[in-house]
Amino acid sequence: MTRLHVIPVLLLALPRVGRAQVPQDTVTLSPVTVTATRLPIARERTPAAITVITGAELRARGITRLTDALRDVPGASVVQSGSFGSQTAFFLRGGESDYTKVLIDGVPLNDAGGAIDLAHVSVADVDRIEVVRGPASVLWGSDAVTGVIQIFTKHASRSRLDLAARGGTYATRDATGNVTIVRGITSFAAAASSHETDGVLDFNNGYRNRQASAGFRLEPAAGGALRAMVRHSDATYHYPTDFLGTPVDSNQYRREKRLVAGLEATTPLSERATLRVTAGTNELDAVSDNQVDRPGDFAYHDESEGSRRVVDGRVDVSLPLDATLTTGAEWTRQRERNTSNFEASRINRGYYVQLLAGRGAPWVATVGTRVDDNEKFGTFVTSRASGAWRFATGTRARATVGTAFKEPAFAEVFNTSFTRGNAALEPERSRSVELSLEQELFADRTTIAVTWFDQRFRDRVDFIAFPPDSSVFGTFANIGRAAATGVELEASVRTSTGLAVSAAYTYLDTEITKDDFGREGQRLLRRPTHTASATLLYAAGRGSLAVTAHRVGSRHDVGYVRLPWYSTFDIAGELRVAHRRGADVALTLRLENALDAEYEAILNYRAPGRTLLLGGRVEFAW
Repeated sequence: MTRLHVIPVLLLALPRVGRAQVPQDTVTLSPVTVTATRLPIARERTPAAITVITGAELRARGITRLTDALRDVPGASVVQSGSFGSQTAFFLRGGESDYTKVLIDGVPLNDAGGAIDLAHVSVADVDRIEVVRGPASVLWGSDAVTGVIQIFTKHASRSRLDLAARGGTYATRDATGNVTIVRGITSFAAAASSHETDGVLDFNNGYRNRQASAGFRLEPAAGGALRAMVRHSDATYHYPTDFLGTPVDSNQYRREKRLVAGLEATTPLSERATLRVTAGTNELDAVSDNQVDRPGDFAYHDESEGSRRVVDGRVDVSLPLDATLTTGAEWTRQRERNTSNFEASRINRGYYVQLLAGRGAPWVATVGTRVDDNEKFGTFVTSRASGAWRFATGTRARATVGTAFKEPAFAEVFNTSFTRGNAALEPERSRSVELSLEQELFADRTTIAVTWFDQRFRDRVDFIAFPPDSSVFGTFANIGRAAATGVELEASVRTSTGLAVSAAYTYLDTEITKDDFGREGQRLLRRPTHTASATLLYAAGRGSLAVTAHRVGSRHDVGYVRLPWYSTFDIAGELRVAHRRGADVALTLRLENALDAEYEAILNYRAPGRTLLLGGRVEFAW
């Protein structure tokens, strides 16, 4: 039997497993979300555009990388520069790749200035992912310009052990393990994962990513809670490509070690007031290295260390009319050092307030503001107001208006060996407006939504090459303005026969409205005008089948080269072969880019072709 023959075997097996179970919603599985308001609120009542993806859906679709999970988010574009492990950027609603804040259990993953490479973020130990679209600086500070991604790690209600392994194309080897021990009011969880592949290019394209995490929860019946999390990843990516994407180098690589840890304590102060304190750290240790291996090559070795430490405290006070007043303060210290004689640090203090009203009424409204006091760029104020109204017909209307900001990166403010920093840089800022209508049909089993948004970006930081009277390669200045306007369409259908279908389409129009290089009127790079996705998930008593299609429209890359449309199809299946006394054994399959489409998400960097992964999974619960 050839490898591809496994697909019809799974397809034939599913109809024989008996009456299907009702599937979970493939887009909004969790009934409660917290990222948009920092307070628990039902997803359908959240006054913000939000997508929720649960760990159950990720496992049914065989997804272990955050980047694959984000490709279905309306308004989003995931851009990967070649093979597995290559630098991956995330553009949301036309914003820059550093305009989205990424959190793990409330701890920021972004480096100072918002930059983040999503290639190394595993979701093997994830309970759910919440993606908020729209400005969120009022509650989350810098970097939350066009949205927030928050990853929640697993939390089980009973003790269990999960083991999985798979392998396939490009000599890929994956293995994961998760264990949770529950004893009364306490629970402990630990997880480990490993991903290795030889990559898509013929030489020096291997990638290895190993991750370990642990979590602890104490939740007394009398109220309050204590939660702790630690997560360590070690990723090494080998790449033979030069700056034009040509594979010529046999030993060039980059290695990143990242430690993320967080502690959250919640305690009631009275019948109406609750105190929540969160402390977190994000430590990055990175090495980029190349040694001379051919004529004309040059050697370099760069080591960098970065840290972002955050302490956030807030008080939630219950008020009449189902209202909650949140007041909080956040202290952040960022530090960066590298072997290019560069070392810098800065402290930011933020103070915020939000009023959320109407959680028990047909309407919900929020209004909030935030003041940030940064020792490098001074004081900055952001605000946001939103509201939603649910009608008896199952229609929901929603509106949001807000501002957001992103602080400059260290390399833009401070001098390095190659660039001259600009200490006078202002934060990049945005103004956003959005309107949405959502309709539920057929006893809430079908949902259709349309959202219009308009964002204006100003004080965009741009690079100025070879400035006058300078020996460095360049400097930075606030010279840019841009606009991004679009429409997001979403639809989902669930049936009692075990079938769930979700689809999304985004139309995006971006334009550079001001800069000093004569680019006014041109589109922003790497933001496609059209993107669409659809997922079909069938869940039965002994297995599941998922089929996902993505369609990405043309977009401009460096040099304003237009890249063509491309489409990809992914297939995933699971067949349970044994079930006895709390133990499950299942065979798994994932086929990525099933039709072997040839495309480049970034100019001159070939994307992976057809990738088949076969494996198995074992679960024990007690």
